[in-house]
Amino acid sequence: MDVHGTIVIEAMAVPHSHPVLTLNTRHHADDGQLLSTFLHEQIHWLLATLPQATLAAMNELKQRYESLAIGHPVGASDLDGSYLHLIVNYLELLAMEDIAGKEEAARVFASWLTDHYTELYRIVLDDREQIAGIIERHGLLP
Repeated sequence: MDVHGTIVIEAMAVPHSHPVLTLNTRHHADDGQLLSTFLHEQIHWLLATLPQATLAAMNELKQRYESLAIGHPVGASDLDGSYLHLIVNYLELLAMEDIAGKEEAARVFASWLTDHYTELYRIVLDDREQIAGIIERHGLLP
């Protein structure tokens, strides 16, 4: 089965990027949350094409943040995943601002602060300039 370009939508699925971008119907009534979730998963695909730069940025983030939250709802399932999600969530914020506007991005990200990756989204919002510098230094801006 060729899955390139395929998007699956399953009612009870946990959204994920690999091996097939999969979304759920949880946010079907909120276009901003649905768009943000889609962009988040697409960004995982982007970073998968830049493994060395992603790893270098993660290593720099590890120096800045000696530990991060892990486990739902505060972080990813493991520590490396939480470092990766600082990158993903930052790029998600930029994409949302670019596509939906800053006001809508702020609304959606406010909802994420009480939903999932809560501590990681908070760090992205609180330390935006520092994370931006790391991501730019490693050439991870799309």
